[in-house]
Amino acid sequence: MVQKNDEWLIDFYADWCGYCQRFESTFYEAERQLQLSSYKHVQVGVVNVDTNPGLAARFFISRLPTVIHVKNHEVRVLTSIKTVNDIVGFVTLENWRQVDPKSGFLSPFMENYLDL
Repeated sequence: MVQKNDEWLIDFYADWCGYCQRFESTFYEAERQLQLSSYKHVQVGVVNVDTNPGLAARFFISRLPTVIHVKNHEVRVLTSIKTVNDIVGFVTLENWRQVDPKSGFLSPFMENYLDL
């Protein structure tokens, strides 16, 4: 589903997670702001780890909520996400450039394995 040139923000959550429930409105407001800006190309998704455990495992999700950024099949985890501006700025200010992508072994994209 994620093409090589796509840019995504994906929130991994669980219904039973209280912090995930509180974070939900923040994530959706960030999505709204991105769609109203010149960053409409950024696709936004949510993944319930209980109903999609394989996908959560493929992205090595170990805590909730976890928001990941995918660009050019490079996966980065947003580590300090407290506000809408934290999420929007990660994309619009290109703060993602300051975060090392997951290594080939931890990336969910098969071609990263072939690059080794």
